[in-house]
Amino acid sequence: MMQGEVNLNTLSNFIEEEEKILIPKYSISDLVLWLLDAQSDVPIFGRISFFKQIFLLYTEVLPDSIKKETLNPQFIGYYYGPYSFVVADVIEDMVVSGLVKISGRKNSKTEQFSLTDNGKEEAEKRIGLLPQEMMKSFISVLKERRITWDQLRNYGLLQYVYNVYPQYREKSRINRKITSSVWDVGRVG
Repeated sequence: MMQGEVNLNTLSNFIEEEEKILIPKYSISDLVLWLLDAQSDVPIFGRISFFKQIFLLYTEVLPDSIKKETLNPQFIGYYYGPYSFVVADVIEDMVVSGLVKISGRKNSKTEQFSLTDNGKEEAEKRIGLLPQEMMKSFISVLKERRITWDQLRNYGLLQYVYNVYPQYREKSRINRKITSSVWDVGRVG
């Protein structure tokens, strides 16, 4: 090979390795599907609760090995704690594509988020892509946490998140309404 020539096999291998690094295996829509499928017969009530649950799924429940391969939802501190404009766009796209159903009054505690039948099928497919050795434990922990989060509802979730992640309450419109509390909730990792 002459100087300046590129070996196509070497270049092809390099591109494959770079794609593994640059293209995440799991998407934001996977997080939404996994969360809603964890209690597929129970909708999540309220946008605030939904976003906090996605935040907690990503920060606390997702094993590090899966998190490394998942697109970062880019949560920022916003009016009601952690918020992601990326997640908001993904949810709207999933509604349009028929995977997620939203019912009830928008931006209220009666707003409900659930999977459609197509969404349930897609969730099963996406769960099947998880590494077999951790799939059962991850899904089991997520189901338990989803039940707990649903029981906490908006106020309890906000109280927990504001206490454990104070950096997300700086821009909050309800910062003073959420009282401090001691939380003894273990993280999964």
